Amino acid sequence: MRPYVPPTGDPTKSSEWEKFGPGAIVKRDSQSYEQRAQFLIGKKGVADAQSPDAISPVYFFKRKLISGSNFDASGGYTLPGVADIQASASKTKDKEVEVELGNVYKSQPLGLGELNQILAKKAGSIYAGTRTNVRREKSDVVAAVYYTDGITYTFHEKSSTAGSVKVDVTSADISAELKAKGVSDINGSVHVPTKVFLGYEPVTDVKNVIPR
Repeated sequence: MRPYVPPTGDPTKSSEWEKFGPGAIVKRDSQSYEQRAQFLIGKKGVADAQSPDAISPVYFFKRKLISGSNFDASGGYTLPGVADIQASASKTKDKEVEVELGNVYKSQPLGLGELNQILAKKAGSIYAGTRTNVRREKSDVVAAVYYTDGITYTFHEKSSTAGSVKVDVTSADISAELKAKGVSDINGSVHVPTKVFLGYEPVTDVKNVIPR
């Protein structure tokens, strides 16, 4: 899987599947989309990607990640409100965040063979710059996408005597606005019930599918 860094998009919105889901063409460096999924797989394909038939739970992800910076390149604080909660619970700058993913799902409505056939058929209609980027492996065609239904954050402070010490978050550290969005404290950690895309599997060997 190639991760979206930071995790991005809202799997509850069809427009976000257009940008980050199967059939979309995304830039590797910025992971912004270059061409919407509908161009390659059509409206039906985008709808199929969101259907229960195409979605399955996956269990091979390491659920806990010590150091959020490996998760989203922002110390773990990308999702709205998490940085504010940490600041309220602890003023210490020397800190770590432990990230625990909720349930993780994979969507792959089409097999690689089917996608390759579509690419070969529609390659000439892909924007010239995008086609070049894909051939040069600067951009990817998304074959499958992964997303989670929530993320739990646990904050730690580094201590000279006790190593890493957990910083408990209480309800008072979470604003009313965030509580209204479902953000809550669970055993001293922060649970954010935000569905978000985690990463994708690209179509491979595109050089042999897309002509110059």
